[in-house]
Amino acid sequence: MISLPDTVFIAFGVVAAAIIAGVFSYINLVSIKESKVSEFRQDWINNLRKEISEYISAARALMEKLRHDNHRQMIPRQDFMAKKNNHGDLYNQMLNSKVSILLRINDKEKEEKVKTMNNEFLSLVESIHNDFESAEFGNAEEKIETLISKSRELLKHEWNRARDGEKGYRVTKLAALTTVGLSIAFLVTVAILKISPATPNNSEPTQIKEILEKVEQSIDKEHNNSLKSPAPQAGTPGKPVAP
Repeated sequence: MISLPDTVFIAFGVVAAAIIAGVFSYINLVSIKESKVSEFRQDWINNLRKEISEYISAARALMEKLRHDNHRQMIPRQDFMAKKNNHGDLYNQMLNSKVSILLRINDKEKEEKVKTMNNEFLSLVESIHNDFESAEFGNAEEKIETLISKSRELLKHEWNRARDGEKGYRVTKLAALTTVGLSIAFLVTVAILKISPATPNNSEPTQIKEILEKVEQSIDKEHNNSLKSPAPQAGTPGKPVAP
């Protein structure tokens, strides 16, 4: 296994900690921003729900009053609708709610599914108003029921977006989780390298080899000495020493 000095592991730990701290700081900034956007979206949902309710209520109430004012009177449609001016408050409320709804809905949505849903919703709002102005109250009532169903669909979609967070927040959250996971895996790997046994030291075999060489040299020296002639004893050369 690889043996690294302690300073390297300390450096790895500092770098990993700095990366994780930076990631969490960035997440915090994005979270604050996107949570504010989600808060605005929730307010937008509540106000849109209110405007839809006021538009439908005003349209239904106005149609009912016009039917009552013209009960059993065979008068031209123009004269029939002229009596709406007798209920100016309801009529103005219907017009104001309609304009407010049209301004709140984005007809340039990039996502195709949402764009289709928004366009259908806006078309219904316009069609209800046109049927009312044409005194086609039966058609207007049917389309109001359809508008209520479409409103539920639209509001639910927007609520899900507010609940799940904006797209930027979701992408940042995924990237942050990935970065933290990789950092933890990196630290675990470094820890395993740190506690794993290092490669055995080669100094011990070298020392044994040196000792063996010295022993071998000593044996050779003793052998060479044994081959030499013994030193002559004291006395006359070539004659035995007298007792």
